[in-house]
Amino acid sequence: MTRVRVLIGFAGGVGHFLPTAVFARALARRGHEVRYACQEGMVATVEAAGWRAEPTGGASLLDWAARRPLAPIDRAAEERVMAGFFA
Repeated sequence: MTRVRVLIGFAGGVGHFLPTAVFARALARRGHEVRYACQEGMVATVEAAGWRAEPTGGASLLDWAARRPLAPIDRAAEERVMAGFFA
């Protein structure tokens, strides 16, 4: 089997990181080298989960005190984003 080096990148916080961990574990079990590229504020979290991580920029996560409540759900706007950017 050919071993490969895999770089997994994500923008955002823990909610963006956790879904990728499933793939990272599967790749590592098969003998591949996995490393993450993430914003500086997530490096410690990724490393605490057992992965090597490289920062991709400055500290861009908001401090807990600066976070705001989620915006109300706008289904039509979400469908436009999904259709225009993802599918």
